[in-house]
Amino acid sequence: MSEFSTMTTLNPNSGLITVIIPVFNGSIFLKETVRSVLSQDYRHFELLIINDGSTDGSGKIMDDLAQMDDRVRVIHQKNLGVAAARNRGIAVARGEYCAFLDADDRWETETLRLWHQALSHGPETVGVVYGWSLDVNEHNHLTGGFHGARVIGRVLPTLLAHNFLGNASATMVRRSLAVLVGGYDASLRDKTAQGCEDWDFYLKLAEICEFAVVPRFLVRYCKQTVSMSSDYDQMARSHQLVLDALHQRVPSLPRWLYRLSKSSLYVHFAHLSAQSGNSAIARHWCQRAWHCDRVTPLLRPGWYRLRFGRRAVLLEDPAVFNRMPSNRSLALKMAITGLLHRLLKWTV
Repeated sequence: MSEFSTMTTLNPNSGLITVIIPVFNGSIFLKETVRSVLSQDYRHFELLIINDGSTDGSGKIMDDLAQMDDRVRVIHQKNLGVAAARNRGIAVARGEYCAFLDADDRWETETLRLWHQALSHGPETVGVVYGWSLDVNEHNHLTGGFHGARVIGRVLPTLLAHNFLGNASATMVRRSLAVLVGGYDASLRDKTAQGCEDWDFYLKLAEICEFAVVPRFLVRYCKQTVSMSSDYDQMARSHQLVLDALHQRVPSLPRWLYRLSKSSLYVHFAHLSAQSGNSAIARHWCQRAWHCDRVTPLLRPGWYRLRFGRRAVLLEDPAVFNRMPSNRSLALKMAITGLLHRLLKWTV
């Protein structure tokens, strides 16, 4: 890709982490997001904030932050989309590693230190490290959702079947490998199919390297009421294009894995729709999951409740609102994902 044409001549600063935050109209959350980076107990990092054509005053907030801390660099560009903004950050990064953080998410203080330990002390075959994340709302209150897995090593079939990483703010990668796979696919925006750029990026990395995990909740992932990730039809188009591209690159992967991937995504949409109070849309996505995969939906207890139930479980339900995940729910999720990973290692 052209934005990486100068990268091969650069010598990365050993141990330096480049944190990349793409921003489009993120003034509400940006200060807290940046504060979570600047308060890291691993100090050897630079922070690149990419202003992707913001019109809400975000640009001035970034410039003010850069004046207060010389580790902060700001790049202003016209609105090209989140993938192009991340690619711009990769292209000018000085670090050996790149960590990506969305403008409304936050990290715990030890995040960069633990990720750096995992990559710097691990084998060279490991190119990506990830951590667990907690879902929060616009007020930074826990919603009950979380992402946690212990999937490590060669993960391509498992990542295709189920995006156990959860979101784009939960990983750090070797910069050289980010360049090697061409960064994020910015063309999805032109096809009105944004939403799966980060998953596509990690699938490409999973083709060439191993993954490691720091099994701790390190990320607070903000799920806003209105966001790109709530445009499910666009996400479904994005998902299909990513599947098509992967099949072109790795035609040996079995087709049933692609069907499993689609059904998993559609059931996820059904859960999100139910949490938003829209049972009819939840049933619609359950039906789509059933049409593309007639087996695995039947193995999901939640599918029956979503498909045939009448009462939606709202995010504001006091039973789940602002509480940490229970040990039981975390253990169950890890057991299911771990079993899937082992089965796919044996069968694919």
